[in-house]
Amino acid sequence: MSGSISAYKIPELIRLLKKKGIRVIPVLSKSAHQFVTPLSIETLAEEKVWTDNDLMTSDMPHLTVSRQADIMLTAPCSANTLAKYSHGIADSLLTNCFLSFKKHQKHQLIAPAMHTEMWDHPSTKQNVRQLKSQGIRFIGPGQGALACGDSGEGRLVDLNYLVNAIQLSQYPSFSLHGKSILITAGGTSEPLDPVRVITNRSTGQLGHQLAIQSALAGANVQLITTTPFESDLPNISVISVTTAHQMSTAVNEKFTQCDRLYMVAAVSDFTHLKSKTKLRRQDNMTLTLTPTVDILKKITSIKT
Repeated sequence: MSGSISAYKIPELIRLLKKKGIRVIPVLSKSAHQFVTPLSIETLAEEKVWTDNDLMTSDMPHLTVSRQADIMLTAPCSANTLAKYSHGIADSLLTNCFLSFKKHQKHQLIAPAMHTEMWDHPSTKQNVRQLKSQGIRFIGPGQGALACGDSGEGRLVDLNYLVNAIQLSQYPSFSLHGKSILITAGGTSEPLDPVRVITNRSTGQLGHQLAIQSALAGANVQLITTTPFESDLPNISVISVTTAHQMSTAVNEKFTQCDRLYMVAAVSDFTHLKSKTKLRRQDNMTLTLTPTVDILKKITSIKT
């Protein structure tokens, strides 16, 4: 943990990780003490909290702690700590652990948390590029409400995403870094009149979860969905559609830009000519259904 107002969320993150059976070895920077107490972290983690007071001891904690861990997650990671990581500065136990961590055998994750102006600064962007080039994975930052009443990019991502990212890191071959993925989700609706539709019971949850897991694995995700979706992951963009025709149009527009397409949506097989006025119960009517476009068949001629 480094010094960020988001540090107040970390006790809950520790609780979630422990619930998954994951051992947590806490390392706090000096600034992190301003936001959480070592006692609260130690109580939740059921582990000794390592601080700068332990740096200059004979048992070499920056080595012993690093060697015990399979994954190093810095959450929250402030702009200051990010800069130290990027430039190899080792002036604390936390930064010493970072440099001692064997990245070719294990995994390092960084969850940034800072104000938007700091995240957008060219120096921070350069530091992020430098660390990513070393194979270090960034989770976030998210977009939304920030400290001091502002709103923008820079907040610590949802804690459940951090738990998911840690679990994904246990599969070393599973990486989608740099990949562009297009995903469809939800059940399309075909209007009969201004208020009635033909649809199905698809919730979109499978496609939404696939989008989240793909983003956590490093992919840039475009999600075409018929159901509401909220995420603060910056590498997910959402395109909202309703009908099979709208979904087909969106897929055609985005397909050539993606490396992979996951068709998870439940697309309606039939549509109906929409009535301009509401159909009445007493009307004697027959619905004439026509097949909707076969999206997969249509796009096979675009790219194989």
